[in-house]
Amino acid sequence: MMDFFANQDRARRHTARLVWLFAAAVVALVLGVNLVAAIAASRIPAWHAHPALGHIWVTVATLGIIAAGSAWKTAELAAGGRAVAAMLGGREITAGSVDPAERRLINVVEEMAIASGVPMPAVFILDDRSINAFAAGHHPRDAAVAVTRGCIETLSRDELQGVVAHEFSHLLNGDMRLNLRLIGLLHGILILALTGQILMRFGGNAGYVVAANDDRRDRGNAQGIAIAMFLGGLALLIIGYAGYFLGGLIKAAVSRQREFLADASAVQFTRNPGGIGGALKKIGAGASGSFVNHLRANEVSHLFFANGVGASFSDMLATHPPIAERVRAIDPQWDGTWPESALSADGAADGAVASAGATAVAAASGQPGATAVAGIPARPMDRPAVRPVGRAAFTPGAAHAAGPQPDLTAARVGHVAPEHVAWSANLLAAIPPAIGAAARETYGARAILISLLMDADPAKAARQHALVAQADPGLAQELARLALPVQNLGDSARLPLSTLAINALRQLSPRQAQDFVKLLHAVIRADNVITLAEYSLVRLVEANLFPQHARQASIFALHPLRDALALVLSELANEGATDPAQARAAFAAGCAGLGADLQLALLPAGSIDPGHLDRALTTLDQASAALKRQVINACAACIADDGNVTAREAELLRLIADCLGCPLPPFIVGA
Repeated sequence: MMDFFANQDRARRHTARLVWLFAAAVVALVLGVNLVAAIAASRIPAWHAHPALGHIWVTVATLGIIAAGSAWKTAELAAGGRAVAAMLGGREITAGSVDPAERRLINVVEEMAIASGVPMPAVFILDDRSINAFAAGHHPRDAAVAVTRGCIETLSRDELQGVVAHEFSHLLNGDMRLNLRLIGLLHGILILALTGQILMRFGGNAGYVVAANDDRRDRGNAQGIAIAMFLGGLALLIIGYAGYFLGGLIKAAVSRQREFLADASAVQFTRNPGGIGGALKKIGAGASGSFVNHLRANEVSHLFFANGVGASFSDMLATHPPIAERVRAIDPQWDGTWPESALSADGAADGAVASAGATAVAAASGQPGATAVAGIPARPMDRPAVRPVGRAAFTPGAAHAAGPQPDLTAARVGHVAPEHVAWSANLLAAIPPAIGAAARETYGARAILISLLMDADPAKAARQHALVAQADPGLAQELARLALPVQNLGDSARLPLSTLAINALRQLSPRQAQDFVKLLHAVIRADNVITLAEYSLVRLVEANLFPQHARQASIFALHPLRDALALVLSELANEGATDPAQARAAFAAGCAGLGADLQLALLPAGSIDPGHLDRALTTLDQASAALKRQVINACAACIADDGNVTAREAELLRLIADCLGCPLPPFIVGA
């Protein structure tokens, strides 16, 4: 089972190791440049007069060039996955695409996002006939998944799902952030080589100018400087590319093993070795293979699903294991023969049912034998039927009753099972067409999110609706049309609908997004009671519309989290309790789940201060991965103490986990 928190710690350790390796490479480069500078400046009197000063200037200049190159590339990639996809000429697609293959891709990514509990990433198409893909981003909230045109037109739906599951593995285990940092660091070394090329060019041009000079003395001095520039540039070029070669070895070493793990995770997610295995076999059999025809493909070669560039030096710089090795790791019985044709036999049929809207039409038919998913009548599918969480599937309270025992709830974070994928596919198929279409366009998405925040009390809901009408009469009309159908879908559909709606809202301009978030804050204040569920959902919307760089863990002990934990556990205990005694018992169970005696006090039920709640969630988000594991288990113990976990409570736990950057899949029986 994938351990999300262990993978986050591993990614943090690998990042630190990468920085140290980069620092060692930079030290070696600085020493090399200083040696070359001393040799090249042997004919310059000023150098002999002050050699120490000369070495200082060379060191500062070298470090400045490397730092500037890394900083420039890092700034270029600050926007996350979208920046990487745009760098390779990617075109963003949405659920409104009329291309069946593109709509099928969107549907597969939606299923995987809902199944894993991560925000829906942006989806891009690379206009390339090869079979390849990548996921990139600093954080799941600014992530993008890009696939080549050859990928969506050649692979079957199961094979495409295997490729997407592989990329979601990178998204879940922290590889994306490490990979982007690697691009920035290596670019600084490459800039050193490019600087050498410039010096060589200037030195060569200066030589031509010197040759035309009639003054022999001036010509001799200038000729020496020109030769020094040319030789110095040549040395920088050699040193820079030698450093880049070493960086490439580091990049390859970091990437290769992670590809095997991502392949295994894709099989774990889908329980279908034939999916990703078939995709790899088609890469091996195809004439174009996986090589991406783009000038900047080498910069991001370690991001790709399969080797995107040609390798050299006996494959020392290959960022991916050989295709045959990967296939055999998935299918030990493979006989080593590639399929005769790389064309999909069922791709056209899959494309015909690509969009969620098309599958929703089938769901609306009400065929017998449908399985209830979150209160929604689902159509029969060729996937295992699943149902929402019940006590049998979610029992953290019992585990914590005996003390701080390891609990299964935190183990679910980042762990996607085939039942989760089937559940999300059923849910997407069962959403009524009108709601599904609205969730995928900006105006309807805003109305759906407001619908999820509407109060159950008709009088309070009327005040909220009036507030929306005052801000935007058209949006109020859309809200009147969608509010009741959305609320009738049930609590288990709240977070999946939010995922679809938030993805649509990324098309808003910054000003429109800011105005909408302000409106959401006004809506939850309109009934004079702000619940933890309401504020967590608004915070989730805000975090996805205005993603920031992921915070580095800065809190490594529970004590600094005392106030934040007291507030969050108090709200959870009070929200699920029917009387004060039950709230106290739930709060005590949550405190016991922390595994430490912090002497927390239960806060009284009632309206919460948004500022305090915001600070509490921000503080918890700064905790280390190990502490977040304890926090999530404590929240689960608090919710489950009464022995009855409702769908609303389970979704609230998932919301809190998402605010902490811990994607928690749906709670379903059998997962």
